[in-house]
Amino acid sequence: MADKTNMPYTSAVLMELQRKANILPFNVMHKTLADTEVANLPIPANTTVLAQISTVLDDPEAFPHPERFNPDRFLNADGKTFNATAVDHLVPFSLGKRQCAGESLARMELFLILVALMQRYTFSVPKGGQLPDMTPVYGGTQFPQPYQCKITLRH
Repeated sequence: MADKTNMPYTSAVLMELQRKANILPFNVMHKTLADTEVANLPIPANTTVLAQISTVLDDPEAFPHPERFNPDRFLNADGKTFNATAVDHLVPFSLGKRQCAGESLARMELFLILVALMQRYTFSVPKGGQLPDMTPVYGGTQFPQPYQCKITLRH
């Protein structure tokens, strides 16, 4: 983990992976305690509210061309420091009191796993194959369309 500060692009790739392939596109359910209003829409007390995290993660004002996979969006022009606007809008673990308690552990584990995989293997499209369809499949979670990937051990 000591090298993480010297690997901003790797961190940016992880951020973009979490933005584009967030496993849980919805937040936990909340209930309004009193009559309230959001974006000029009245919400009565005792209404169950479900925040859709993917709406934030696909916001074109925070992430221009959100349909594209672009890790550079999280880096400033110097390639070494992070774009505060993009980082602030990256909320795959939710926000507030009910955000994921294991966020810091998960971020560390994701970084370690990605680096270990990239060091040990090469990933490619198999001969005669094609790039995967990036349209997510929704259920209780979000997951990718079926695809084929060739994984080769590095020497």
